[in-house]
Amino acid sequence: MVLLDISALAATGKPKQASDLAQIFSKLTAGLWRRSFNLKSFRDRELALFYARHPRGKIRRRVVVYMQKVNEVLEDAAKDFSKN
Repeated sequence: MVLLDISALAATGKPKQASDLAQIFSKLTAGLWRRSFNLKSFRDRELALFYARHPRGKIRRRVVVYMQKVNEVLEDAAKDFSKN
């Protein structure tokens, strides 16, 4: 879903917003591989930066939803991992 939003932003003349959103998720995937990664800290920091750069638009709500979904996936993975 996030890739569709990035494409839509770029296609509607918002390349900076598309680039910033892509950068967040690029950093997210890189961070997930680190033991020291903290999703809450990442989310708080990256969302604050994104919102400061882009104070308006419906994409703001969608970014929060994306981050919540990532959190759910990580929690489910942790539960599955602890069962093994």
